[in-house]
Amino acid sequence: MNAFEQIIGHIENSKSFVLEAGAGSGKTYTLIQTLNYLIEHKGDLLKKSNQKIVCITYTNVAKNEINDRIENNDLVLVSTIHEFLWNSIKQYQKQLKKELCKLNEINLERDKAKGKTDSRYIENLVDRIDSIDKVEYNDTSFNDFEKGIIQHDDVIEIVKLMYENYLLLTDILSEKFPYLFVDEYQDTASATITCLIDYLLNRNLCKIILGFYGDSHQKIYDYGVGDLEKYYVSNGGFIELVKKEENYRSSLSVVNLLNNFRKNIQQIPQTASEGSVKFIYWKEHPEKLKKDIRKYNTEISIFKNQFYDAVISKLSANGWVFDGASNDKGKVLVLANSRVAQRAGFGNLYSIFSRRFGQSTKERLLDRNHPLLTFFVGTIDKKTSQERKTGLEHLISFWNESNQPVVHLANINFNTVHISIKEKQIQILNHS
Repeated sequence: MNAFEQIIGHIENSKSFVLEAGAGSGKTYTLIQTLNYLIEHKGDLLKKSNQKIVCITYTNVAKNEINDRIENNDLVLVSTIHEFLWNSIKQYQKQLKKELCKLNEINLERDKAKGKTDSRYIENLVDRIDSIDKVEYNDTSFNDFEKGIIQHDDVIEIVKLMYENYLLLTDILSEKFPYLFVDEYQDTASATITCLIDYLLNRNLCKIILGFYGDSHQKIYDYGVGDLEKYYVSNGGFIELVKKEENYRSSLSVVNLLNNFRKNIQQIPQTASEGSVKFIYWKEHPEKLKKDIRKYNTEISIFKNQFYDAVISKLSANGWVFDGASNDKGKVLVLANSRVAQRAGFGNLYSIFSRRFGQSTKERLLDRNHPLLTFFVGTIDKKTSQERKTGLEHLISFWNESNQPVVHLANINFNTVHISIKEKQIQILNHS
């Protein structure tokens, strides 16, 4: 059986599962297949029971993509992890206030242990909690527990306290959402995995099915759980492992390389392209200092750009094409969002947004969907991935191109008038 058939078998047998799928395997396609299967075969029952399927994504960009691919079906609630977690607890304000006081104490003690004298957390919040109208989530990096405001990172911590201490809450969620899928599970925070598996699933094994889609070898963030091996049935847990070993993206050489340094999956190439693999490394990388890390990162960015440009130049000299002149143009993967912004020329703008605004705003900035950015540089057509030349910079360029004869004539007239005036001034001087 292929991976999708195994997943359907587990769903029909009420078993939760992990899809371990390497790069280029079609993981997202399999997730969409799963959602469409449930819509077609379980949709009527879900509607009668007033239930929904939950699909949790890491970013708003991924959320929008999945919604597009399932045609925005109302049976599926596609949500980022913070949206889902917060929406699952926000109506229980009495309990939220109680857990907010606990979280305040935990964070306050943590700051004291670090020797911080300017902690944003306060003593005896419990004595003032009744003055708070309600606990609210502010999707930024700012919080104020005294006013009942929690921020991005607080959501997971307070949800963990709520799920742990209120069994009825997890019972309600399992009745409301009998199917819950997590995309890119490897970057999900360990505390979130605890909430979903140890509290929600473990207490309701007969009522809810969890499906995790991802690749333990593609973890990007330090806080990500990485793998779920301790929960596998083979290790005494209650989650089945499904492997998807096809690779539709990479050449034979790349797949062979991947198979040499990972052993939990041996990928099978689906292309006849031989390809090649080369490693280019920076041997004169400046030594990282233990102090002044911010200054170091600022100074080293210049060298990073020089190294990047040198690599592109070297590859171009060897026949690689990186501009729009060829349909087979090369692609460069830049891992960090901040580097993408710097290379695209709006690093300072991204930095401002990163410090001041929430994750969704930063994603819209990078996805060229934020009004401020589209005003200047235009938008991207989702269907064709082509640039829509509607921004201010394009309008200025269009005006200049369309009015070249006018501009040229104006320059000629200006020069003619200027020369005429200059000649008259010379004549006056000669006769004086």
